[in-house]
Amino acid sequence: METQWCLRPLEIMLQLLGMQVDEVISQAQATKGALAAQHSAFMEIQGKLKQLGDRFPVIRSLLGKLVGKIRIYILFLSQPVKSWW
Repeated sequence: METQWCLRPLEIMLQLLGMQVDEVISQAQATKGALAAQHSAFMEIQGKLKQLGDRFPVIRSLLGKLVGKIRIYILFLSQPVKSWW
């Protein structure tokens, strides 16, 4: 009788933990779906920009310069994040 009284709180804690794990898995799956959709959209945009660049060399040159600047900004913006880890 007394052991059941001791095990009940443990059982409740394990159930709550199981629900939290299920919630985390659900959030991870939703995030995966959102990222896959975002990736697909970015790939489509990249393809269209490539087509423009192939047709118009001036646009290709501008896009190349823009990509270079974006990479520099990413390096600068990633530095604070690196310092946290």
